[in-house]
Amino acid sequence: MNQEKIGKLIAKMRKQKDLTQRELGEMVGVGYRSVSKWERGLTMPDISIINELSTILGISSDELLNGELNPKDDNTDISPNDINPKPVKKNNKRLLFLLIISILIVIVIIGIIVVRNNNKPVEYIIKSLNPDEYLVDGTLVEEENNIIIKVKKIEFQDYNFSNMIIKGYDYNVFVNNDFIFGIGGVGEYGNLYDRISIKMFSENFVINYDNSFIKKIDNLNDKQLIIKFNFITINDEKVEKDIYTTIISN
Repeated sequence: MNQEKIGKLIAKMRKQKDLTQRELGEMVGVGYRSVSKWERGLTMPDISIINELSTILGISSDELLNGELNPKDDNTDISPNDINPKPVKKNNKRLLFLLIISILIVIVIIGIIVVRNNNKPVEYIIKSLNPDEYLVDGTLVEEENNIIIKVKKIEFQDYNFSNMIIKGYDYNVFVNNDFIFGIGGVGEYGNLYDRISIKMFSENFVINYDNSFIKKIDNLNDKQLIIKFNFITINDEKVEKDIYTTIISN
């Protein structure tokens, strides 16, 4: 075996594969100095790596040991991309990894935004339909299976009635003419609101109902909400008031 011919063939095929001595050495498990010695004809590759080295260079083991290509394998037709192309460099691998991570992060963020928007409560403003007789301000919120009505203010033009002291109440809620829910029995919760004004009562009035137990309210926009109150005065006089409001999308 002619070590010099073998070395020249290794160098030639390595360059055609666009590999450095260090890269070729890493692929077969030796240092670049060993590859340099092969190519200068000073040493021979170990017999245990001949087959692997031949495959990487794109030649047969016989051609490698003979130091020349067979006539049928014209080396000018060998492409650098044949058999074992140059491995992806570490920087390229790192960039690919970062790209994949970035895409996954974007997908997660989009998923979170979609979930939050789907679970975002729908809120409506409650306003009075008869402001000359009374003023009503509040909100109605649809949140998952719950309907929450908050009446922040009920103010009647009759000053005395607005400030009347009450000790009990009940109410019914209608959307258009359909009964939705309510509390029956005047004075059922009177102990909680003993001797307070209607103004103070309305400032703390909240209805929270599970929609799975009541009639479903669909498309609340531009529908009429009616809250019908019955109050018991401090003198046990029953006073009934229908509060007509409109629901406006916020």
